[in-house]
Amino acid sequence: MTQSARVVWTYQDLEQMAPDGRRHEVLDGEWGVTPAPTTVHQSASKRLQEEGVREYWLVDTAAKFIEVLASSGKVFEGVATYRVGETATSVIFPFSIEIDRVFE
Repeated sequence: MTQSARVVWTYQDLEQMAPDGRRHEVLDGEWGVTPAPTTVHQSASKRLQEEGVREYWLVDTAAKFIEVLASSGKVFEGVATYRVGETATSVIFPFSIEIDRVFE
């Protein structure tokens, strides 16, 4: 039996992909794809923007990661994604937390 070599993806690989409306990301060399945001998510983001929210965190309890999104003035943009073993940090407030503590 032969074993396939593991493909390690990079940010440069993502930059070369044609936009397809989905969200592509590389974490620890693994390539992941998620669907485009739903209209519910877009409506919520728009409302947060209208209310003056400058940053929010999405917590995925199944995949155990936190994504920090910040307002650019017109839309929210993903700033960073943190996984177990890392420390999530706010880009606006003097706040950080170890991801391990969130998912204990």
